[in-house]
Amino acid sequence: MILKFFFSVFILFSSQFVFSQIGNEFWFAAPDLQVRHGDDPIILRISTHGEDAKVIISQPSNNAFKKIEVTVPKNSSYSIDLTKFKHIIECDSINKPQNRGLLIQSSCKISCYYDIADALNGDLFSLKGTNSLGEKFTVPQQMSLSSWNYPLYTSNFIIVATEDSTTVKVYPTKDLAGHGSKREIIIVLNKGQTYSFENISNIPNQRAGGTIVLSNKPIAITIKDDSIQLPGFGCADTAGDQLIPDDLAGSEFAIMKGYFFSADRYFIFPIQDSTKVYVNGILKITINKGSFYEGILNENACFVNTSFPVQIFHISGFGCEIGGAILPGLSCTGSSVVNVNRATNQDFFVNIITKRENINDFYFNGLPNIIRASDFIEVNGSDGSWMVYRKNMPLSQLKAGQTASVSNKVGRFHLGIIHGDQSSTTRYGYFSDFSNTTIVFENIEESACDALSSFCFGASIQLNPKIDKSSSYFWEGPNKFYSKDLNLNIPSFSEKDEGYYTFTVVGGSCGVSKKRIYLTKPEANSLVADFDVNQAVQCFGNNLFEFQDKSISSNGSDINKRQWVIAGDKKNYAEVLKTTFKDTGLFIIGLLIEDVNKCRDTIEKYIRILPNPKIDLKINGKPAFCAGDSSVLSIFSSEVDKLNEIKWLKDNIAWDSVATEITVKKAGIYQVMISNKDGCATISDQFKFEVYDNPTISLLQPSTYFICDSVPITLNAVTNGLVYWYLNGQPIVGATSSQLKAHRGGVYEVKAVSSNGCMTLSDTKINLNNVNIPKPDFSFINSCIKFPVAFLNETKGGDSYQYIWDFGDGTGVSYNKSPVHSFQKSGLFNVTLSIEIEECPEQIPIKSRKIQIEQPIAGIRYPVMNVSRNLPQSLFARKFGVTYDWKPSADLKGWNSYNPMYNSNMNQEFLIDIYTANKCKTTDTLQVNVFEKTDIMVPEAFTPNNDGENDQLKFYNIGITKLKYFRIFNRWGQLLFETTNENSFWDGTFNGILQPIDSYVWMVEGVGSDGETVFKRGQSILLR
Repeated sequence: MILKFFFSVFILFSSQFVFSQIGNEFWFAAPDLQVRHGDDPIILRISTHGEDAKVIISQPSNNAFKKIEVTVPKNSSYSIDLTKFKHIIECDSINKPQNRGLLIQSSCKISCYYDIADALNGDLFSLKGTNSLGEKFTVPQQMSLSSWNYPLYTSNFIIVATEDSTTVKVYPTKDLAGHGSKREIIIVLNKGQTYSFENISNIPNQRAGGTIVLSNKPIAITIKDDSIQLPGFGCADTAGDQLIPDDLAGSEFAIMKGYFFSADRYFIFPIQDSTKVYVNGILKITINKGSFYEGILNENACFVNTSFPVQIFHISGFGCEIGGAILPGLSCTGSSVVNVNRATNQDFFVNIITKRENINDFYFNGLPNIIRASDFIEVNGSDGSWMVYRKNMPLSQLKAGQTASVSNKVGRFHLGIIHGDQSSTTRYGYFSDFSNTTIVFENIEESACDALSSFCFGASIQLNPKIDKSSSYFWEGPNKFYSKDLNLNIPSFSEKDEGYYTFTVVGGSCGVSKKRIYLTKPEANSLVADFDVNQAVQCFGNNLFEFQDKSISSNGSDINKRQWVIAGDKKNYAEVLKTTFKDTGLFIIGLLIEDVNKCRDTIEKYIRILPNPKIDLKINGKPAFCAGDSSVLSIFSSEVDKLNEIKWLKDNIAWDSVATEITVKKAGIYQVMISNKDGCATISDQFKFEVYDNPTISLLQPSTYFICDSVPITLNAVTNGLVYWYLNGQPIVGATSSQLKAHRGGVYEVKAVSSNGCMTLSDTKINLNNVNIPKPDFSFINSCIKFPVAFLNETKGGDSYQYIWDFGDGTGVSYNKSPVHSFQKSGLFNVTLSIEIEECPEQIPIKSRKIQIEQPIAGIRYPVMNVSRNLPQSLFARKFGVTYDWKPSADLKGWNSYNPMYNSNMNQEFLIDIYTANKCKTTDTLQVNVFEKTDIMVPEAFTPNNDGENDQLKFYNIGITKLKYFRIFNRWGQLLFETTNENSFWDGTFNGILQPIDSYVWMVEGVGSDGETVFKRGQSILLR
């Protein structure tokens, strides 16, 4: 299937709603600290946003790791204790691949951090999602603080691969442990594998800061420096973070001082040669790749800008307790919403960096006035553009375990936390977006649950940037892809197209803006079909299989189709399928899943149904017998020679006998269990051998002997034995209770049977009669007011029923079977018929129907009709009836239609009776005048003075079937009036103006009923 995806990317130079460092997928290589100083617990702390999130933690390279699945409610935090997995999570060996990489996947976007929460030695590692993945890294490290004794306390950088066959090239700036003086180290890792490199000494200048790491596929890198110390102080603490790739390195930074007893330190590593470093606007140094600049920070904040992008690692904390963090660049980065979890009751300082114009619009957990504009201070050297804020959030505003949500509706900001105190440890990290947020997708709302980077092979992908025409741009991608075209088109997405695509825009307020888009197939890390089986091998006799879908879609796409294939039979079900099999053998169970993008995955598993041995236990004799008698129990089975075991049971106690036949001489419960060589067993029914007296039985009389329309009557028997009910001498299947619901008529009796088969038949028989409750029904014809309506009773049944009619008009009821009723007013009436039955007084069936009673339409007199003598002329009545009666009917052809033909030589007045469907009669009147010939007559004068007489110049048609025209002209030949309607006449005006007294010429032409044309011309005088 070919899928098409169209995206547009555009550059924003205004505020956007940008979430924190969030994502659907996070890769992490966990560091190993020295247990002597403290290295646990280790906790993954998760914060959600606007949707509930299903989070799955796995180790793709370690199949033995059982996935951890949790659901975290929206806008909340959740902590997962991973301490018990420390021995398989922490990368505790150097210079060899380990299957220890963590993959955190979420159905909706989350932010999270890895917390080494030891009370004395720890740090947090801010997981950066896709912003942590890249193919080129410059590794920053602190270069001036010593750690405790090496090799117990080490500094490392750890690589985790996100795909199989990932080739990594490392170019160290100093010797690395186990690699001597090598300046190129090449390793190959598969998906989820980690590789740890270690500095050779605890001496600061021996650290390989500035090392370059290249890869052919995306990787993530973690750095850690275990138990380092500030000079002159006795405490030691760990600093570390997850890195960002070089294409996200920044060139403008605001560095905020922490709460050390002494100065903070920051270390700048260039990614290009000849990089100039400015601090507070003063050029400090020009450095090349592989070297670094160490900054000492004593003031509240400083402003650092560089000529080319750099990586900065910042050392900060409380007292002499240390934490470390990678710093985000400021240019066009940051978030408008950041959610982060408070781990403990210790100090929780919030550090914010933002533009001056944004400081009045901050909210903390939805509340204004907590982060106040008056608490911001200016960053030295930033020309007043950048402001910083830091505040310790009290427990009254944010308790341990709760989510701190900071938002700004007008602009972006960066947010970090320094969490701990000077007597324990420091957690330090940034949680805002490190990536450039000015390039976004047009027409794509990146909701809290979207994952936009996974596509099936064969998909058609189109990326359409919309940018300022004055900007220049280019695309870079996998396999040395480069294009200066504005639009990126991938007609058919394939394996060679997988990887990062970077869209770079040069120009605009952000200078150089970049947006990375990682395109990959979902088969690699998203849609994985899997299901569990409760038990794959079962015996036939009582098999019940439960198949539970365990498929995952790590990129957040919804699995909207599941098709189970059960032994070749396709079934569509939800996540759990329960079924039994009616045959033995080996069966293939398949599951096909499909997501909303039509991506699919399938899996097949085998289950086996083993046969149970067949058994039939027969008695030769009776189960009830007197002392001294006996019965024989025998096994009848076609597989008797293949049985592995025969075990007879008496009162659930095994006998020694293994024969196929036993003689029963004592009372008890007997059964046999047989099993075949596959271990499938069959146990026979129980056979009870005891001697009992005959049971007693009595049948109670019911309250009624009539079963009304199958409404059951309860019959009760009193007995000390088993009960069997009979109807008309035949046993009632399944009727073994002392109480029976009788649904039909007949003769009922009951038999009591003891446990040994002794029986007693009741002396009493009960004869019940069926009474069928009739279903009332009736019909009628809608009628006219005061016209008798005959109601036809169509109820099936005899005449013994009592019928009750209610006509709905308040005139009372009728007890006739089929009454006749006259309604005295018009309207819609609800007529009901109910039936009373003597044997079933509680059941009264009712039938209702609506009847429409019509009011006759009032009669009218039609305009006089003029016709020619002895020429046929059509007459017309109002067309609302179903039958017509013209009186008198002489000289009429079709007197019973609404338009008869009239041919006579004398005048006649007709009465027209019009009948509706409801028999309502209306009488209209029509006067027909007969003239000698076909003609059009026009008066010689008229008086349009609005006195109601002769106000129009009326013309009279005699035998005219069609008026062609009637025209009026003044003495100058001007046309004043024209009509073809024989009922439209001139009122003496022209264009609304009354014409003067004068003589006016008229012309008229029409067609007579004889088909001849009549034309006349004359004059008429307008008078007043």
